[in-house]
Amino acid sequence: MQRIVLNFVKLCSENLPISGPIYEIGSLQVEGQEGYSDLRHLFPGKEYVGIDMRPGRGVDEVKDFTQAGLPRPANTIICCDTLEHVNEPFLFINNIYDSLCDDGIVIITVPFYFAIHEYPSDYFRYTPEGLKYLFRKFHGIAIGIGPDKSPGEVVGVFCKGDDSVLQENKFREALGSYVRTNSKTRFRRRVLLTVRAWTEK
Repeated sequence: MQRIVLNFVKLCSENLPISGPIYEIGSLQVEGQEGYSDLRHLFPGKEYVGIDMRPGRGVDEVKDFTQAGLPRPANTIICCDTLEHVNEPFLFINNIYDSLCDDGIVIITVPFYFAIHEYPSDYFRYTPEGLKYLFRKFHGIAIGIGPDKSPGEVVGVFCKGDDSVLQENKFREALGSYVRTNSKTRFRRRVLLTVRAWTEK
């Protein structure tokens, strides 16, 4: 997990009304990421369940989300740098939708300009538009961080119901600061224009 991803999840934890139960899909802390990729400390006092297809550190439940969703509604689902490893993304996203409560929130990140990495397989890369299309049943945003044509990472927040929480000034300002901090100077203007176009809706 890259620092840019950790920073985005931290931003969301501090500026959105995140409530439990929180389910992290793709929670296995792979070799070399033990402890570093643990997101639980960002949500103190909240019920947090780690899900992955494989058992191991950080995993509370072994589950294939392309086969079925959760047995009870989740208020928050986190999925960081995992969707590229899913061979049936439409089934995966539909099961996320069905698993969320009516006002639930999804925090998601996916790499774009990044080397092939097999955990256990690497299938896809998603542009901001591609991610928004996958989450078209939701309301939310997806933004590329980095060069306009080859962002290193695409980050998004999607709401199953009303997305008014994404319109709050606190979140908008934090998002703008995140983009400025994590985008290289020579590419910053295009990324900021993307954020500005969304925040001025």
